[in-house]
Amino acid sequence: MLPIALTALRHEFHRMPELGFAEESTKARVAGILEDLGVETHIGVGVVGVLKRGAGNRAIGLRADMDALPIHETSSHDYASQTAGVMHACGHDGHASMPQVGRDAITIGAEIVQALQTIVSRKLAPGAGVVVSVTEFLTDGQRNVLPGTATLKGDVRARMPANREEVARLMRQLAEGIGAAHGVKVSVKFNTEFIETINATEPTHAAIGTALSIGLAADGNREPMSFSEDFAHFSAAVPGCFLLMGNGQEGPCGQPLHSDDYDFNDDLLPIGAAFWAQLVRDRLPVTKSEGE
Repeated sequence: MLPIALTALRHEFHRMPELGFAEESTKARVAGILEDLGVETHIGVGVVGVLKRGAGNRAIGLRADMDALPIHETSSHDYASQTAGVMHACGHDGHASMPQVGRDAITIGAEIVQALQTIVSRKLAPGAGVVVSVTEFLTDGQRNVLPGTATLKGDVRARMPANREEVARLMRQLAEGIGAAHGVKVSVKFNTEFIETINATEPTHAAIGTALSIGLAADGNREPMSFSEDFAHFSAAVPGCFLLMGNGQEGPCGQPLHSDDYDFNDDLLPIGAAFWAQLVRDRLPVTKSEGE
């Protein structure tokens, strides 16, 4: 009967797991069992049972853990954890730490992160202006628990649609290939929220001409930039020109956009207003019939 009793007890503990230093019910249950067996019992951070025989000074200590881990159990057996997000999932419950028998999602994810950096450095033409950044690495692991899943998130910037499409293809190829090499499933989602902003020639020349006509300096051939802008969807439908107005390079107005100490340069307000007003006049001049 002893194996059956031990199995039932193990299932009982598995069904009602408690995290480390919070095993109040578990401690009480263990202490109760020891006391029923006539064992001297002390309850503190844990439970100590003292079994004595004779008056000698020899002793041996047997130690066992009883804390569970912050993991959501997905088992279907009838003694699965009844505490959401907590389960006995390691040697404390009987199974040991043997990463070689599983798949370490962090190691595989890190390999994918490194491989993605070769897209720009080794698989696209130099000067393509593409940026591939992994900005989030999320897992279901804990300090002493290897994760079973990992999610990588990031951002891609490209200057040409063909480069963006090639990056998406290479990302899938690399990630799925690494996953296959390690025997894990990898899925890649590539969502294009903002397309490339490409200025049309005629509106660009018009904007430059207006700027020069009111005494502003203008650079119509500056290096492309990697920020995203939904104006791209307008210029993809109708020829347009996206332009930047200098906000200054010193003080709060010279900080990068989205910086917590950024501030707009108010001196630019009348300059910008004058430019837009003149641009409208230049592009939509009043005809003689309209003037009358």
